[in-house]
Amino acid sequence: MRINDRRILMCSPIRAHIHRILIITLLMLAGVGLSFIWYAPSVQAADQEPEAMETDPVPVAAARQLLATLTVHKGKTLPDFQLISPSVVGDQLTDGSPPTQTIQLKAAARGYAGPLPAVLAHVPPSGATPPSGFIDQWQLLFEAPVAELFPHGSVAQADCINFTETDSTAKLATDGLQSWFVCGPFDLRRADKFMVDYRYQLSRSDSHAELFFGVALDGKHFQGVTALGSGEQWLEQQVIVQGVAGQANVWLAWTFAINPASAFDEGVWLDGVQIWRYQLPDVICGNLDPGNKGIVLAPYDPTAVSIRPMVRAEDVTVVERLRAAGVNWVRLGFKEMGGTINLRDYDRMIDTLCAQGISVLGLLNQEMLARQDFGSPDAATASAYQAEFVDNARFLAGYFTNRVSHWEVWNEANLVEGAFLSPARYAPLLNASYQAIKRANPHAQIILGGLASAWQDSNEYLRALYAELDQTLGGARPFDYLAIHPYPRKQEGPDPRIYMYADRSLGYVTIVDKFLQTMAEHGDGDKQIWITEVGLNSAQASDNHPVCLNAILVEETQQAAYLKAIFDILFHEVTLWGQPDRPAIAKVIWYQYMDVGIADPCHIPDSSGHSDWWFGLYRGDKVTPKPIWCAYQAYPDVCGAAVP
Repeated sequence: MRINDRRILMCSPIRAHIHRILIITLLMLAGVGLSFIWYAPSVQAADQEPEAMETDPVPVAAARQLLATLTVHKGKTLPDFQLISPSVVGDQLTDGSPPTQTIQLKAAARGYAGPLPAVLAHVPPSGATPPSGFIDQWQLLFEAPVAELFPHGSVAQADCINFTETDSTAKLATDGLQSWFVCGPFDLRRADKFMVDYRYQLSRSDSHAELFFGVALDGKHFQGVTALGSGEQWLEQQVIVQGVAGQANVWLAWTFAINPASAFDEGVWLDGVQIWRYQLPDVICGNLDPGNKGIVLAPYDPTAVSIRPMVRAEDVTVVERLRAAGVNWVRLGFKEMGGTINLRDYDRMIDTLCAQGISVLGLLNQEMLARQDFGSPDAATASAYQAEFVDNARFLAGYFTNRVSHWEVWNEANLVEGAFLSPARYAPLLNASYQAIKRANPHAQIILGGLASAWQDSNEYLRALYAELDQTLGGARPFDYLAIHPYPRKQEGPDPRIYMYADRSLGYVTIVDKFLQTMAEHGDGDKQIWITEVGLNSAQASDNHPVCLNAILVEETQQAAYLKAIFDILFHEVTLWGQPDRPAIAKVIWYQYMDVGIADPCHIPDSSGHSDWWFGLYRGDKVTPKPIWCAYQAYPDVCGAAVP
């Protein structure tokens, strides 16, 4: 959708130029015989557009998505608007390209006096029935690709109206000419969440081009957000609308404004409008603790040709296999795709897992954001990164309240080859995330992001982290559990009956004990540990195994045998420091669900090939179980006793 000097024009980006010429020609020939109405009031009443609250200017790079919340208040004029991602000045895409435009976002209100659709907004058919076991609580209420909103025939679209004054000639010289696109009413009495998606492009040259999106409960007084600026890039906006769930009639509107003296091919374009409502499922798992065994599960399917969630309507294979393996917990990373996290993907995955009695540990690490400057030496950049990370952590904890109650903040912060954060950087990020998540969900449990090993260097990092917390954050202890990843190393080899008892001083039983002592010395002696990753690579016999890791590779039968030994040692021999009757390990999460290939770890960062990373319970086809599957499924029993 687009407004030029006088009219809203609907067209797809690909055929924009053809549509401009065609539609303008048709309008000139047809006169006023149009199926849509356009509305451009000459003067706004003073109380209809209060002074807007402005956020900081937000640089937005090519194809960047925007995630925001808009909270509507009864009895107030302006809403609360927060841009979740990106949330700070200076944000850039992962490719490091500079921002290509700057837009200014401000909370605003608009008054509307035009006509409204005469009927209740229809609900389109849902399409194919999802397979048994797949839970999809999202319902698409309205979808408006541009081509469907062209003026056609003599019948206006039932759900939405485009409205402008009949005679706009006198306004041609007036800057800020406005036209409206109004949709509704939408019945949200059975909705727990309300989401609106739309794509837009501001004028390429007019810095005063403006797009307003708003929500109203009466079809007249719209609270929303205005985007003001210019640029050639399309922006993808996802808005979580709050304060409207339970309402019988909710209206949405987009208002376009541009200098009418600009060229006809200039203006604001709107495309891809989708309006969704969500209802919580009957079964929610926020407080469910189904057991002590878990699996690391990638959120997106490595076997799919295109980017597809691991759990989706046309493929619930993974859920069936998880249930068959007796998995209690899934460690699920929250990964941005195209700039923001696809909330509908995660809702469907989490709700489907929950329906099978599987709880989710949410992992919040560097993959949550498009920007990857977490390690920047610049203090201002580091502060900006932390602010956006914390905003997203708070939002996700609140959004998934009652469904996800355990959150792991970062992953392997002490791994130099990975997403390394020094203790001086990780301590404030952990502390701020802890406070934000607890405010969003006071019952949430925070896990200090898994240390990369159980060797002495990881314990030294933990001690340095405590020092930072004591010296710079007033002795804060911003976590409920510690997480570590007790992988083997080359010196001892992969046999847990050897490496689990190495690197320990007199008085230690296992390699985990030193962490428990460090925690006890800093007042955390009663906190347990989650093993959020542990595993063995069964690619020893593969021609494409990582050569530099030969000393810790295993055969598939060894992988199965060693799993039980690892679990037995962790669950039965590790106790809280000085408390031999209290187990220290709360959960053990195996890395990972299926075998994959990764960039060759032996040639980081200049790897041009890939290596087999065969840690999984299943082979790379996602469905064929390996011998380790039986060991995992049977535990704490032995495999033969559990499988017919």
